[in-house]
Amino acid sequence: IVAQLTEKVSVVAFTAAFFYVSKFIPWQIPVNIWTTILCILLIDFLYYWEHRIEHRVRILWSYHSIHHSSPIYNYTTALRVSFIDSFVTWVFYLPAILVGFHPYVVLLSILAMLTYQFWLHTEIIGKLGWFEKIFMTPSQHRVHHGSDEVYLDKNYGAILSIWDRMFGTFQEELHTPTYGLTTPINTINPLKVHFVEYVHIFNDLRSAKNL
Repeated sequence: IVAQLTEKVSVVAFTAAFFYVSKFIPWQIPVNIWTTILCILLIDFLYYWEHRIEHRVRILWSYHSIHHSSPIYNYTTALRVSFIDSFVTWVFYLPAILVGFHPYVVLLSILAMLTYQFWLHTEIIGKLGWFEKIFMTPSQHRVHHGSDEVYLDKNYGAILSIWDRMFGTFQEELHTPTYGLTTPINTINPLKVHFVEYVHIFNDLRSAKNL
């Protein structure tokens, strides 16, 4: 509930940021169906790297881990996100503004990319044959949510699965994943779910022997 409320504020904030930055770009890509498709492809590419970095940089993992903390996997998992998330992630999409895409087209592309991901969060849909060669599917995203060693840090894509294949992070679903974090948090307390990783980071910093 908090995430859904703060998302409205963050959307206004990064929309304003996109328009502000776009004022300093002396060129603009024309707005039509083909450039919109091109923008969606670029946003999907940027999302791949955003997502991959969130898994590898711990301060970013601190908010993204909330999405992975559920030991079950269904459509509610898609909405299990941190209220901090949308205040940070917009930075990753600034390159689309810098190359000249109109802010509205960028926002539309982000919306399309996020909307596509919702249907991926289900165990009901099995493998989808040739479709999986190009597009991300529930089977491939189940792998991403698995805490099994073979599944860790795999299948970062949103719409397309080709980025994972290109950059060596693709993994087929071999068996039903064990969902959740490698170290389960064993709580449904929303405050603990949201802040447990920050506590872990603080404790690790406090016990560090040097800078």
